[in-house]
Amino acid sequence: MAFYTNSQGLNISYKEAGDKNAKTVLFFDGWPAPYEEFPNRMFDVLVDKGYHCVAFDYRGYGKSSPSKYNSMAWCALDAKELLEHLKVDKAVFYAGSMGVHVVLAYFKAYGDQYVDSIILFDQSPACTSREDWPYGRLRGKQDMKKLMDSMAKMFHNLDEFLAQDGMESAPGAFPDIDLPPEMRMNPIEIALTAEDKSKVPPEYMRLLGMLDKGLLSIVDQLALMATWFDSSYQDFRPVVPTIKVPALILAPNPGSVNEFEATEYYRDNLGGPVTFVELKPGTHFALVEHADLVEKSVVDFLSNL
Repeated sequence: MAFYTNSQGLNISYKEAGDKNAKTVLFFDGWPAPYEEFPNRMFDVLVDKGYHCVAFDYRGYGKSSPSKYNSMAWCALDAKELLEHLKVDKAVFYAGSMGVHVVLAYFKAYGDQYVDSIILFDQSPACTSREDWPYGRLRGKQDMKKLMDSMAKMFHNLDEFLAQDGMESAPGAFPDIDLPPEMRMNPIEIALTAEDKSKVPPEYMRLLGMLDKGLLSIVDQLALMATWFDSSYQDFRPVVPTIKVPALILAPNPGSVNEFEATEYYRDNLGGPVTFVELKPGTHFALVEHADLVEKSVVDFLSNL
């Protein structure tokens, strides 16, 4: 673990591995997971393939300093300044879940400065449904009222929110979608009920471990709530066509937290060349469910840049 001090005086933690002279891949985490608690398995895969890999914690996450200023845009600033600190001219941005919104906020603020290409996994450009957008979180059920209700619950009783509303967005919360029975269970349930824990994907065990520790022991409360709200509130659809760099879209179908149709929006509207890989049947944990296909798709994409 290392730190750099950003322009606001915050210490931002990051992990760096691999050949510093090779192509850099910068990983953007999802909510609410510091990289040490929930590392992306592709980090080590790509280091072994000869890439220079960097992961960092958003402000208030993990070992990074907490701040009064928390949003996708501020997290994007920290990513930009990290690349400047490391003297990286161009990087592949690899993002999943909320990390996709940090990448979109980056493009909104800085264009393609320091960006070679992007890899995006499972995040709607707008997580809250609107009159012209039915593909919000929770199979479109999250509209502005539900978002405000969820924030009220967060402020009233954060533990209750994380136990109830938070798990509502886990795979298994949607028994009506076309998934085999073993995929209708959420990862927590799988980790809790498995007789042989060695056969449980390590990501599921880490998720269980995070909840056992208590999220507020690894994420600052304001950062946890503010990033949830900002990511849920933002509509990044106007940013998508402005992105001209090559893109790999990893698209779970039918999805769970996010609609497959929301992921298709990137395929149809990004301004540059798009490689679209469908992960079927897939949920918000399709990076685990289709690990071999994800690895092949990412390695092939990077090899062809």
